[in-house]
Amino acid sequence: YEKEMMQYKYPAYQLLLSCLGMPSPSSSTDTESDPAVALESCLFKASRVDFVRTAVELVFQTCLVSPMNAEELVSENGIPVLESLLDYYIRAARLLSDEKSHKSLPANIATEKAILDIISHIVHTIAGVAFYENGRSAILSLSEPSRFCLNWTSCVSGNFVVSKPGKDAASSIKKFALEGVSNMAKASELQNLLVGSGIVWPLTKNMLNYDPTLEDVSTTENDDDDMNMSQATTNSQARLSARALGMLCGVLREASLVTPANPVLLDALQRLLTTPIARMLRNKRTLELLRTLNTNIETPVRIWNIQMRQELSSCLEKLDKERSNIGFRSVEEELKTITTSFQYQTVRDELIIAGVYIRVFNSMGGGREGLREIANTTKFAKEIMIFIARSLNEDSEFSSRSITLSSKIKEQGGEAESFGDADAKYIPVNDPRFVMAIKALRLLVRVDGLVDDVLCDDDVQ
Repeated sequence: YEKEMMQYKYPAYQLLLSCLGMPSPSSSTDTESDPAVALESCLFKASRVDFVRTAVELVFQTCLVSPMNAEELVSENGIPVLESLLDYYIRAARLLSDEKSHKSLPANIATEKAILDIISHIVHTIAGVAFYENGRSAILSLSEPSRFCLNWTSCVSGNFVVSKPGKDAASSIKKFALEGVSNMAKASELQNLLVGSGIVWPLTKNMLNYDPTLEDVSTTENDDDDMNMSQATTNSQARLSARALGMLCGVLREASLVTPANPVLLDALQRLLTTPIARMLRNKRTLELLRTLNTNIETPVRIWNIQMRQELSSCLEKLDKERSNIGFRSVEEELKTITTSFQYQTVRDELIIAGVYIRVFNSMGGGREGLREIANTTKFAKEIMIFIARSLNEDSEFSSRSITLSSKIKEQGGEAESFGDADAKYIPVNDPRFVMAIKALRLLVRVDGLVDDVLCDDDVQ
């Protein structure tokens, strides 16, 4: 009687949540450093786990049937109860995955599947509650919101499960956690907590697992083909990860997906994915972004190949390994490696002007084909002329015959030798890449009216 029941709030959350309260030894921080304490807890016993599984499923089902129940759950302080259970059972799942602890497991211990079911129901519930502002406020009001975000990151990465059956069950947990990230990204404080918990790295790794050859395969089709179903699930997780990253950056343009801007994260992702590819995070449809990251492509505005993909994978593995024993960090600390030292060797020497790879543009011989992917050709022509003018003005042999630039352009000056994935400001005229800029301008001159319009601009005289 879903339609009838959705009109009413569930009246028994207070009683239900009291049944899910953590016994004091289990909620103690000692369980983190001493696995024996967790193993001896009643929450680890099969009969209690079955009870908890049924209870948290009831919490989820009541929220599913009516949005009013999500608000009621929050008002009854349900989020702290669920967060405590999530923290405990993620640690319990790790113990079950650790072969060293198997010898000390009691005979009446719960199964891994039962524990993962509990985690799945909790994550699914919190992900839905986070859609609402009071749900996000409840998460921020937790005594340890950073612990919650670290555990949420574990749900996205699945690093607390190692067995094959466990990993199969963890895929649904990952899906719900990814949906939750998008909902939580609507609050800037939660954005920073999630980023500081290392969530950017598993999200990016998920995108690299996308298979463009199976774009038309859904998880409900081909039930007799386990491989196709597995990859279709991975593709779905890649799409959710791309959406989550876009919302964490605050760049999506769809009204229903708009979130607070996060310029620090966006700058890091522009370095990690290259600026043209990171720009695709703003699109509601993730297909083009995921195809680009998992194929070889070279256009005037995008370069991506297997070497760059390998560089990115190696970087992510290193970052993941380094932070395995690190807890929560500030956003700046978490992204420091990317913002200060990461650079693709493949495109290190590429000259980029107005977001265009000049070498590739020149190789296409100019014309309409070369300009097709360039969003603002007038700006491109203008920036090339300004780049050439700056380069000539900075050269001692030409300084006596300087080219006048407007005060606005002078204020936008910058460092020379800015290559790889940032627009270059100027370059020595004896550098071969200066000749490439001249050639690009010559190709643009052949396009009717384009350069004439730029010459009339007040910024270049």
